[in-house]
Amino acid sequence: MDFNSILNQVLGGGQQIARQRASGGTLGNILGNINNDTLKGFGGGVAATGLLSLLMGKKGFGSNALQLGSMAALGALAYNAWKNYQGGQAAPASAAQGQFIPAEERSQAQTAQASELTIKAMIAAAAADGRIDTAESSAILAQIGTENAEARAWLEQQIHNPPTPQTLAAEVGNDPALAAEIYLASRIVCGDLERKEIVYLHELAEALHLDDALVEKLEHQAGF
Repeated sequence: MDFNSILNQVLGGGQQIARQRASGGTLGNILGNINNDTLKGFGGGVAATGLLSLLMGKKGFGSNALQLGSMAALGALAYNAWKNYQGGQAAPASAAQGQFIPAEERSQAQTAQASELTIKAMIAAAAADGRIDTAESSAILAQIGTENAEARAWLEQQIHNPPTPQTLAAEVGNDPALAAEIYLASRIVCGDLERKEIVYLHELAEALHLDDALVEKLEHQAGF
């Protein structure tokens, strides 16, 4: 699967739908039209359609998604947060934290891997309120249908077994840029926080080895 294309469609579609929300559109009307003009405008990929059905159904993925639109935009926000964080430190980050390599400097293979992991993180964040219930799961998979068996099987696996903060962190490894992007995307998906989301994001920040000062900068970039 082309994870980079799927993620860019999800982020771009979320941005467009967030604009509709900001213009006064109701969530019911927006979700009712999710298969029509909005999706046609950014490609209408079936996997992206299913993910948008999930993410736009969550309470928080609204106006804050306006800042996104592509993996490049997500990377730029994370890099801005990192620069602001580094500017407030008495000494630069230690070598143990790894080198912060901006998203645009990744290889094609690294970009694909980062996109796949970001999608996993967004699904995990959407499930952070306890679970993705049967109705949500059915809605997502109904958008995909049966014509794309690979996308459907992959999404089914992620939806029914969303990754934990620890498994996400293990895949991130010693990559502070990707860690920042993963937290940022997760924070925007969680939106207005309730207790379970607060606990989830705290565990995610700890697993990714993000200190409080950097988390604060990422929160600011996310619009919170």
